[in-house]
This record gives sequence, structure tokens and C-alpha cells, in this order.
Amino acid sequence: MAVIKPMVRSSMCINSHPVGCVKDTERQIAYVKSQKAKRGIKTLKEGGKGPDLVLVLGCSTGYGLASRISAAFEYGADTIGVSFEKAATESKGGTPGWYNNAAFDRAAKKDGLYAKTFSADAFSNETRSAIIEEIKKTGKKVDLIIYSLASPVRSDPVKIDPATGTNVLYKSVIKPIGKTYSGLAIDIMSETLKESSAEPATEEEIANTVKVMGGEDWKLWIDALVSADVLNKGCTTVAYSYIGPELSHAIYRDGTIGQAKKDLEAMSIKAASAGVAEMLAKAETVGAIKVASMQTFLPVDTVRSLSDDIKANHPDTVAVISTDCGGKYSLVCVCGKDALAAGVKAPLVLRELSTFVGGGGGGRPDSAMAGGIKYPEKLGDALSALPEIIKNLI
Repeated sequence: MAVIKPMVRSSMCINSHPVGCVKDTERQIAYVKSQKAKRGIKTLKEGGKGPDLVLVLGCSTGYGLASRISAAFEYGADTIGVSFEKAATESKGGTPGWYNNAAFDRAAKKDGLYAKTFSADAFSNETRSAIIEEIKKTGKKVDLIIYSLASPVRSDPVKIDPATGTNVLYKSVIKPIGKTYSGLAIDIMSETLKESSAEPATEEEIANTVKVMGGEDWKLWIDALVSADVLNKGCTTVAYSYIGPELSHAIYRDGTIGQAKKDLEAMSIKAASAGVAEMLAKAETVGAIKVASMQTFLPVDTVRSLSDDIKANHPDTVAVISTDCGGKYSLVCVCGKDALAAGVKAPLVLRELSTFVGGGGGGRPDSAMAGGIKYPEKLGDALSALPEIIKNLI
């Protein structure tokens, strides 16, 4: 029997224990199943609502693995996962994600769920092509895309380094910007606190980190999937960012990783703007008023900004946007000046929607927000009822 000892570098463990990884994945699966029963969630096969096919980019650890587990074992979704892992050899153990993926695949198979896991470079065009082909083989289209990639390096899928003849390689770093950051850190091996410092990143390091961890690759994935026509109508995509406690801001949120995540967030706003345009194009007409709605995972401030643009540029429109920001649900309603003249008031619209989802709020006649949503699973029903609500108000 092999004895596996921790290998630690810079306070980070760089090896893994196969049994520990498997047990942790199984523990997460068991927890999600218990929550499904507690919350009374029904899968599509059980007559409930939820995604049928989910693509998880960065599926092997952390939020990506947790998202895949929730999609599969709470909502009964079929899943395709992508992560770059290494199997064990005679002399070296496998990566933690390799054991996690294997445990997930076994559990999914046992429960009769389709699960296909690719150990591949998620940044490459070749991998994108392979995933698109796999999606087509399922006979389904994707309902949800989780983007949770974290990597120290990324190969540019197109740009070639003339010196090497290979794809340009970008390397990410975790460093502060502008000045040295110092503070106490835990020495895992000695179980003591010690003073550590990190020198500020160069402009090249900042730019390279944005290339690796920013929004460029996320957009490449969405563009490829849209072009291949493998996304379902209303498909949602979620990319995980990172803010963290104020204590860590100098090294994370305000450092190189933070710059990359801000780039990722900016990409989500661009995508949301495109989503708003699609929402408005599909607006229903009630009398002389256009009625539009959509569900998002955007920060509330972003939703309010998008809503204000709608109000200013579409006077004949009533729009309601819901958002799930870290499990906190909100509804924002705006009414253009023509809608106001027709008798529609934003607080009244939200009051009617609250009969479906609970919660409450208020605001001005042309703009209002509601929070404290008690029944988020009924948001779809609430928004579907919006045209009838407007009809009764004009």
C-alpha cells in the first residue's frame, strides 16, 4: 500500500490523495441529493423545470465541479465537462481533478445520467470542435454553459510565435499592482504564521494574466457554440468571477487576477447588452405597449443600468429583468414615457409579480425594484404572466 505524503510549494499542496478526492466528490453529491429532497426540486423527467443539457468548462474542481454536481444530481441534467487533467502513473499520482471527474462519472452512470468528460485543453479550437461534435451526437442543444476555467497558462488558439513556430503562450500570475504587498501567511508544513511579500506585477504580466483569465476565451466559446447552432433558445451562460474579502483585495481584486476578472465582467455586460437587444426584439405587443422580460445572473447595478437605457431609448416599452446574483434574487421594472401615459406604473407591475414570487419593494413610477424573492423557482411563470398583467393595467 502506497503512503502519500503532502507535497507543498509556496503554501500550496501540489499533489493529491485519490481516496480523499473521491470521498469529497461523493460527499458533495450526497449533499446535493439531500437538498433536492428538502427543497422538493423535480427534474425534467419528474415533471419539473431545469436544464436538460449542461456544458461545464472547467469541471473538475471548485465551483465548476459544484455546478456540474448540482446540474446533474439536483436537476437531472445530462452534462458535458471539460478540464485538463493527468491520470496517475506508476511513479506519480494523478491530478485532483482527474480523481474528481472519475468519481463524478461513476456516480452519474449509476444514476442513469449521461455524462461525458473531456480531458483536454479548453482554450484550443480543436477542443471546441470536439465538444460541438459531442453535443450534436446527443441530439440535444445546450441549455446552460458554466465557464469556470482557471489556469496558469493559455495557448493562443490562432496567434503563432514566429520564434518557435508554436502557438503563443500566455502565463498568468497572482501579484499586486503598483506596489509590494506584505502580510501574514500560513506555513502549512510548520503550521505557523510567517511574513510574506509579493512584488508588483509588470505591465506584461498584467496583460498576460488578462489573456489567460479574462473574458476573451469565454467569448470564443460562446461565438463557436452559437455559430454551430448547438444552443437552445434561452440558453444561459454563467462565468465565475472573484471579489473576496477586503483583506485580500490588494493581491486579488485589485491585483492581476482582479484585472482579469474585471475584463471577464466587462464581457458579461457586452453579452447582456446583446441579450437585451434580443429581449426587445421578441417583445410582445399589448395595445400600444411593448412588453419584454428576461432572466439574468448579473449584478443588480448592471441590471439597473441596462434597464435605464431601455427606459430612455424605448418610450413605448415596459421591461422587467430578474437577476440571480449569488442566490439573491431581484426584479427591476422600467416603464417608458408612453407606457406611463397609458397607465402602467413600475411599482404596480412588481406588486402583481410578487403574487407569484413573494418579496416586495418600490420606487418611482418609471423605475422600481423588488427584492426578498421567496419563490425564485416561479420567476419563469411570473414573467410569462407579464403581458396579461400589463393588459389589466392599461
